[in-house]
Amino acid sequence: GEWLIPALSVPRMMTVTRSNAGRVVVYRARALASSLVEAAIRGTAYYNALAEPSLVPRQLQVIAFDGQFYSQAATVTVQIVAINDNRPLIDLDASDGNATLSFATSFTENLGAVGVTSRSVKVSDLDTGVTTIDHVNVSVVLPRDGDSERLSAIASGQVLVLQLTSSSIRLVGPASFADFEQVLETIQYDNVAPEPSMPALRQITFSASDGRL
Repeated sequence: GEWLIPALSVPRMMTVTRSNAGRVVVYRARALASSLVEAAIRGTAYYNALAEPSLVPRQLQVIAFDGQFYSQAATVTVQIVAINDNRPLIDLDASDGNATLSFATSFTENLGAVGVTSRSVKVSDLDTGVTTIDHVNVSVVLPRDGDSERLSAIASGQVLVLQLTSSSIRLVGPASFADFEQVLETIQYDNVAPEPSMPALRQITFSASDGRL
């Protein structure tokens, strides 16, 4: 996932080889001016293709050989800087053992509200170092019975619950993943319409933000 990129332009008298999965670059030349060798070294670049690279600094060594003696190794330290470029993930049923993030349940008319998540919600973020969530929006998609369709949740820890509409709530932090998981597990759906509208299927969306994405 990480390698060295040779200089894009080198003199015709210089050859370039790579080894060790691209982690070693060797420039070879005979009787070439030191300035041209220096230019090739300056043109060498470090690249990391991993989505979330380790933040441990990388050390690169530059060693010259004149045909008889090796130079002392010059060390270059590359600091790895993480950026926040992934949205948080909410798995509504982490216990089901599959890669989907969804959950399904049934609501029966006149029998009261039902939970819309499992009791094993998992909140995560692929970004290194991100440990909190700013907010989560939860909404019924196209509530056919208007204000008769209702979402609710119980605030806990550092998470507050804002009722945006009868069928839309916002869980507000910032708070830890664990606090949001606890509140997400309390969300319920209810429909108090005398005869709920058809088709019967309802979809509820969950959208999380870490404050940046």
